[in-house]
Amino acid sequence: MLSELRQKKIAVLGFGVEGKTVIGYLSRHGIKPVLFDQSPANGFSVTDRQFIKRHCTAAVFGKLAFSKLQGFEIIFKSPGIPPRELKRLPKTAKVTSQTAEFLKAHSRRTIGVTGTKGKGTTSTLVYEMLKAAGRPAYLTGNIGKLQAFEIYDKLKPADWVVFELSSFQLRDVQASPHIAVVLMTTSEHLNWHKNRRDYWQSKTGITRFQQKKDFTVLNRDYPGSKAVGRLGRGQKSYVSRFGSVSQGCCVLNGKIVLKKGKQVLPIIPVSELALIGEHNWENACAASEAAHLAGCGLGPIRKVLRRFRGLEHRLEFAGQKAGVKFYNDSFSTIPETTMAAVRAFRKPVVLLLGGSGKNSDFRPLAKMLAEQKNLRKAVVYGSEAPRILAALKRARVPAEKITAGRNTFSAVFQQARSAAKKGDVVLLSPACASFDMFKNYKQRGETFKRLVK
Repeated sequence: MLSELRQKKIAVLGFGVEGKTVIGYLSRHGIKPVLFDQSPANGFSVTDRQFIKRHCTAAVFGKLAFSKLQGFEIIFKSPGIPPRELKRLPKTAKVTSQTAEFLKAHSRRTIGVTGTKGKGTTSTLVYEMLKAAGRPAYLTGNIGKLQAFEIYDKLKPADWVVFELSSFQLRDVQASPHIAVVLMTTSEHLNWHKNRRDYWQSKTGITRFQQKKDFTVLNRDYPGSKAVGRLGRGQKSYVSRFGSVSQGCCVLNGKIVLKKGKQVLPIIPVSELALIGEHNWENACAASEAAHLAGCGLGPIRKVLRRFRGLEHRLEFAGQKAGVKFYNDSFSTIPETTMAAVRAFRKPVVLLLGGSGKNSDFRPLAKMLAEQKNLRKAVVYGSEAPRILAALKRARVPAEKITAGRNTFSAVFQQARSAAKKGDVVLLSPACASFDMFKNYKQRGETFKRLVK
């Protein structure tokens, strides 16, 4: 890759985490690109401006930055840049990304994980299983501490890479990972993708280029997962928490088991999982199958499933006050994961629900809440509150179970706290993005936890 890049004029689009990593990687190898970012120049910190000056030959800022991309042969784009912005790019240039270049070089020892939700949890489970089995491994993608180009030069032949992959990252890859894991796939980012089919199509890069020696681990319980996973020539194995599979991993008679033809290999009862929520049964099954395909024995798999309690902001226990338990599920930014979070509890739930829009359909969530006997109260807030409240009303959720949230998140939290009784659960699982009140879902979750304390 480097020999090709040294002879080209290179542009990097976007100075987010990935853009900065790409610039740093190129600069370490004596290649200084030109940065293009649509933010105003005065929007960058002194540290970032110094970094750009040191590692780039030039930088172009502002809303019209991408219209000035002329004469470049290779363009590295950041994953969050919408396709409509790329229409301006020179047709003679090769458009690529950190993910595309990494998979082109290192796909043979890569386990890729995608899906609408569960990517971070499953990726971390696989990584921990590999480590428990004594196999050298790296964790990268949105969940990893290291970006792909930060481990690119460190990899040895025996190393495994577990790569969490979003639809943004997979859109333009030309190689698929050796083991592709396709989790629950419904719809998300419909403010970015044209429609649900476009979202599914973007994810197919995880399987589309697989060969017969490769493997696909596919959740058979979702049409979207099957649409993404059936492509490519990789050997298919299946995951289900609702019934048996012929090849793969499933929940059978209350136990997680590996199925290898007629052979059944019990792992652990679901009651022994450290992760809470039945939706995590699917993540545990997918991770177990992927790790087993990578050569992990059952012992390390069992060990990790019994001890791994989950990631921050995913059904994270935030504390207990006056007999009320508080859970931070700020990462639930779509209705489907909020539905799973509510179902994870049998005790009465006071639900903090709302935020900014992702063009989600709230009708299935509203229907479920209307039928959910343990819903104590839904405190609905944020810019999506009118749409959510309308959906709850149409679903005939009892009026006494609905409260319109106040203007600040602190006030919304106090409303939820006041509605809870001893023995209840207060659950932040918003089914929405966070950008109306917060920088991101992490800041929302941290604020919730601070209020609990």
